[in-house]
Amino acid sequence: MATVHGTATTPNTPGVLGESEKWNGVLGVSKGEGQAGVAGVNESGGNGLYGRGTGNGVWGHGFSGPNSVGVVGVSDHNDGVRGISSTVGKSGVAGFHMGERGQGLWGQSDKGTGVIGLSKTGVAVHGQSEASEGVRGESRNPHHGGVVGFSFAAGGHGVFGACDEGTGVIAVTKKGNALFAKADQGKAGHFQGDVEVTGRILNSDLQARVSQAISEATSAAQKVAGLQQKIADMQNQLDTAISNLTARVTQVQLNVTGLTAYSHSHTREDSALDAEMAVIAADKVNPAPSSLSTIDMDGQSLSYPEPPPVDVFSTE
Repeated sequence: MATVHGTATTPNTPGVLGESEKWNGVLGVSKGEGQAGVAGVNESGGNGLYGRGTGNGVWGHGFSGPNSVGVVGVSDHNDGVRGISSTVGKSGVAGFHMGERGQGLWGQSDKGTGVIGLSKTGVAVHGQSEASEGVRGESRNPHHGGVVGFSFAAGGHGVFGACDEGTGVIAVTKKGNALFAKADQGKAGHFQGDVEVTGRILNSDLQARVSQAISEATSAAQKVAGLQQKIADMQNQLDTAISNLTARVTQVQLNVTGLTAYSHSHTREDSALDAEMAVIAADKVNPAPSSLSTIDMDGQSLSYPEPPPVDVFSTE
């Protein structure tokens, strides 16, 4: 049986009421392992334990050992601990750690999510640090990332990194890919500004294109060499044809010169013949006297008859 037992059947009436001006209104102490100093039970859907104060509504302090917890909340079907706040800039649940290397808030789950943050208009999870990372994510599974971001809005960003003077996003790895980007329809990478690469750029598609370009260039060079040889052969043939034509022109010029000289020689002969023919024709038109000149020989005069005329144009 309980040492103190109180029962109330009217609304807004406590079963047991404790008041104090200087200390705890109700103090419960238990020496049983795993038992509570003060326990509250509600079997009608209300609160098992309710705390209200101008300071802390409920204060829990564990001090007896490393496994002593200030407040423990356990639920079979809902949240183990729930915190609600209506004040702007304040948290429903806040965790603080005053020592070294501890966590202000710790979330752990065997199969579900250790910590989840939901917000309609604000930031779901915000991390801030003065000397280290604001948010750090770690994963031991080779198929999952330490930090993963998803955005289901059109034009949204799965992960966004921004910095005023440093690096917006930095990726470092010892053996694998520091950064992997994949796009099914859009561009896997878009750079707006200068890009500096201190190592090699490997692109299998680019290598194939370069190899194809080298092969095409080699084939083109071979074709050009063949065309150059054909041009050289045609030039030799043209030079030979020009040489032969020059020799023929020279020979024609010599032949023309000889014909010209021959023509001039025959022209002179024809002129002399024409002159002789003119004299003969004149003699035929104007015949000479019937006797030749008289020759005085020893005082004697001799006359010789004129020979009959000869027709030089006669064919007889």
